[in-house]
Amino acid sequence: MATIEKRISKGGKTSYRVNIRKKGIEIMRTFYDKETANLFVYYKENLINNMQNFEVPLQNRITLLQIFELKESAMDDKSSLNHIKNAKIKLCDYFKEKIFYNEISLEEWIEAAKFLYTTDVYKGAKTENSKRKMSANTLRNIFAYASAAISYAQNKGIEIENNAQKVMNIYILPLIKESKNQSETLSFERQKEILQEIEDKIFPPDLHLSVVK
Repeated sequence: MATIEKRISKGGKTSYRVNIRKKGIEIMRTFYDKETANLFVYYKENLINNMQNFEVPLQNRITLLQIFELKESAMDDKSSLNHIKNAKIKLCDYFKEKIFYNEISLEEWIEAAKFLYTTDVYKGAKTENSKRKMSANTLRNIFAYASAAISYAQNKGIEIENNAQKVMNIYILPLIKESKNQSETLSFERQKEILQEIEDKIFPPDLHLSVVK
């Protein structure tokens, strides 16, 4: 809505005060002839009406950091909050050269997972004794919380792909399965070693040799 108010000063000078209020925007301006005031109203109202045609969609200007912070603002559980902050720090640091979320491709998300899997993590204080390589389950935890943050943004109407979830399906879950199989294999090999050790104690090598002779 626009109004043009005619004003006459004490000195007899006429002016036209324009007040435009439309779609949350308010513009006030004063002119000294009515034609210019009318042209200004026409121009500004048309511009406001067509602003939506030039707006950058939210999904193209939201950042990964903002996605995490949106989820954090809705969380109360301290433990979950710490987990999501950890995921935020690791992923936002890796993608620090990327300004907007939609600039990050699925391939880059997978590379991030591969990189993080090679990094060291600490259990408690950051000392050499507490340092260890990141496990596949820890990696899954990071991407699970990232996926939860992205899902929350999607539920708020932001049309973005949940690439964190895709990375879990494509790379991390097969990695966990592989790690588990390796662990079971190693365990089986260790059982064989223990059995061999027991057998050697019961039947010392000398005894085997004497029997063979």
